[in-house]
Amino acid sequence: MIKRFLSWVREARKWHRRHIEEWRVFLVRDAEGFTAFQRKCEAAVDNAMLARGRSLLWETRRMSDRKPFRHCEVLDSGVELWIYANTAEVKGRDDHTVLEDWDFLTPDQLVTEFVQKVEGAIL
Repeated sequence: MIKRFLSWVREARKWHRRHIEEWRVFLVRDAEGFTAFQRKCEAAVDNAMLARGRSLLWETRRMSDRKPFRHCEVLDSGVELWIYANTAEVKGRDDHTVLEDWDFLTPDQLVTEFVQKVEGAIL
């Protein structure tokens, strides 16, 4: 029992260290205050929607600490999207999903899941 627990702790620590390393460069803010994650996530959603003949109109909003996030109300769908520094949300007619960095080892995994959720909510 102890061996299994210690093995789990070692694996969890490895995952934690790798997560921090994978996300490090994606949490750096650019001159406009957006993180590389926000830029990557928005571009991925835009590309997926363009491939399906839809375009999205994003707007910049600011949190109480003045850090920017992206918001989009998808026309004729009842769907809203948010992209924060390390989090993305999809609110559809029947579902509201919040995807946070600590649920994913890499930014690419979160971006992929977000695109899938957006496609499922819109299409």
